[in-house]
Amino acid sequence: MSSSGWLCVECWKLDESKLHKFNRRERADVIKEIAVRTGPQGFAPGQLGEPIPITTEHTIGTIICFFIVFGAFFYIPIVIGLALLWGSWTQVVMVLGFVGFLAFGPAPYVPSINHSWISKCMTYYCSYRFVMDADLETYLKCPSLFGLVAPHGVFPLQNILCHFHVPKVMGMYVRGLAADAVLRMPIVRQFLCAMGAISASKKVAFDHMAKGFLCGVSPDGIAGIFEVNDPSGDEVLVILNRKGIYEISLVSGTPIICTYTFGTTAAFDAWYDQKGSLQRISRLIRTSLFLFWGRCYLPIPYRVAITTVVGRPVMIEKVSNPTPEQIDALRERVLAEFQRIFETHKHAYGWGKKKLVFK
Repeated sequence: MSSSGWLCVECWKLDESKLHKFNRRERADVIKEIAVRTGPQGFAPGQLGEPIPITTEHTIGTIICFFIVFGAFFYIPIVIGLALLWGSWTQVVMVLGFVGFLAFGPAPYVPSINHSWISKCMTYYCSYRFVMDADLETYLKCPSLFGLVAPHGVFPLQNILCHFHVPKVMGMYVRGLAADAVLRMPIVRQFLCAMGAISASKKVAFDHMAKGFLCGVSPDGIAGIFEVNDPSGDEVLVILNRKGIYEISLVSGTPIICTYTFGTTAAFDAWYDQKGSLQRISRLIRTSLFLFWGRCYLPIPYRVAITTVVGRPVMIEKVSNPTPEQIDALRERVLAEFQRIFETHKHAYGWGKKKLVFK
């Protein structure tokens, strides 16, 4: 697919007080006016990868959010362990009861969180840029979309940022597909579900796309975590055998948009065994087992620029029972689109020597 040019929305400059009153087409006209534009060749080297200055307020806000919400992966097991080792029976019951309530109790969808102070802090912290094809009509003619949001990396930071900014830029709210194990982690569950995260099942995806949402998923999932330390230094996307994602698009008749987020794999470091034992166990229990860290060895991302590039929609015809040949044909179109957007923008991000490798 060729491009008529590209628009870069510097998301920290968005004025929501003006955008919220527009419908999708009116919003597109506003985005055209405020976005940075370039031709089909992409942006200048380094233009998309430079962190912007940030205030202490935005730094502290982001650190607090990550520490409280995603630090739960660390402190919840510690609290349970301490209660089991040294707590009284009453304390153990109270701790387990409270954790169980958070894991299985109500976790409502609260879309206003995508327009909150926290979203603003994280936008500045990540110097978040949203790049899309200059022909916005290609997106407007799609009542719903199925997004392949790559790469997963150690932590899918771009999934959170897309929940925050797709409504502002494209006028569609995102319902991201997440593993059930993640959606059972206390505190994390409440935050992700408030943003719009939903269970990663085909039926749930079909139901929400039928309502006009943009449903998105990281196509490499858990497997993508175990590729971030690839010795080649290249970007690795585990997608070749992920045929279920193409079935969702074909059966529902929903166009696919391929997005690649530069900086995701640089936001955190990770450790896992090189023999693949943790990866095999992770696949078996459907949740990731590894160690990760960012700033000061905490679950806080390094301050790198995060830039999401959105390709042109891959249009499809609805097929009730897609054949293997139809699935393979769609896969080849998707891989070609991922390769196109990566090669077009890698120099602008500062990753000119990297390649995108499919596994």
